Amino acid sequence: GEDWGEGWVEWLLLPPKIEFPPFSEEIAFRVARTSDCLHLRSEPDTDGEILDCLRDGARVVFVQREYPEGTVKSSYYPASVHPSIGLDERRVRSAPVWVYVRTEDGVEGWVSHDYLEHD
Repeated sequence: GEDWGEGWVEWLLLPPKIEFPPFSEEIAFRVARTSDCLHLRSEPDTDGEILDCLRDGARVVFVQREYPEGTVKSSYYPASVHPSIGLDERRVRSAPVWVYVRTEDGVEGWVSHDYLEHD
């Protein structure tokens, strides 16, 4: 073939480098920046029943909820807004973001995203 000069190796001679890091399939968070505790609620709303009071440092795991096919639901609230839903865009932008999580004790519910940081 062609003379590529000194120090070059044809790329077909090098095997690909494959790494196997210990990726975790769960998305974990720690509760942070609360003055008292973070309320775990039954619904993504401050009127939802309080299921637990999570202190700073408490570990929670994101839970992907499953719904019947065709149901518009999400593990985040507000979910992506589709024009047919007819929500006021300004209201959605200013609304708190809620995340559906599971505590280390196995209790599931909604918490405000504002008080979570990646674990």
